[in-house]
Amino acid sequence: MPQRTDLEFNPAFGSPLLLRPEGFEGELKTYFIGMEPSRYVICSLGNALADKAALAALRDKTRRTRLFYLRQGVMCGFTVRIQGFKTSPFGHLYLSFPEIAQTFNLRLHDRIDCHLPAKIAAPAGSGQGMISNISKGGCRMSLLSGADPLHWLCEGECYDLAMQLPTLAEPLHCFCRLSQRIGRSSEAGLLQLGLQFQSFDPDQEKRIEAFIRLVSEYRI
Repeated sequence: MPQRTDLEFNPAFGSPLLLRPEGFEGELKTYFIGMEPSRYVICSLGNALADKAALAALRDKTRRTRLFYLRQGVMCGFTVRIQGFKTSPFGHLYLSFPEIAQTFNLRLHDRIDCHLPAKIAAPAGSGQGMISNISKGGCRMSLLSGADPLHWLCEGECYDLAMQLPTLAEPLHCFCRLSQRIGRSSEAGLLQLGLQFQSFDPDQEKRIEAFIRLVSEYRI
C-alpha cells in the first residue's frame, strides 16, 4: 500500500499543474506558486487570462475541479474547489487545499490497444504503418522509417489518415493533426506519432465508436 506521505499534496515550487474544472470542456495548464497547508493553494492563472470560457468557469466557487501533478514519476490526482482568483498585480488562482489523493483517467476519451494497418499522407510525402491504440479523439501510429527520415512530418501540421478497421471492408479516411513525434527506436527505425482527429462526418465517428465499444467488451 502507498505510504500516507505519498498521498499528500506537496509539489515543488514551479511544478506544472493540470486543472480540469467540472463542466469545462478542456484543461488548464498552470504551475504551483505556493500554499497555506490545510487551507488553500495558489497557482498561476496563466493562459486562462486570455480565455473567456476558462475565466467564466473559474468564477464559480461551487465548481469542483480535478487537480493533477507529477510526483516522482507518478501522476497524483485530487479534487479541489475554486476559491477565487485575481488578475492584478499578478494572475493568481486560489484553490481549496487537496486532502486525499485519488486516481483519475487523464484522457478525455477511452483509449484501447489495437493493431490497425494505416497510411498517413501529405503533398510532401506519405508513410504506412500500424495504429497501436485509438480513441474517439485520436490515435498513436508507428511508422517504419527505414532510410526515409520522414522530415515532412511536422508537429502541429495536419495530414490525411487512412486506417483499416476490421469491422469495415474499406479503409476509413479522416483528417488528423500531428500532436507529437513520440520518438524513434534506432534499432527498429520506428517513428511513433501522436495524432488528434480533426474532422469526422457523423457516420465515420459512429464507426470508430462501434469499433472501440466492440473491443472494450472483449478486453481482458
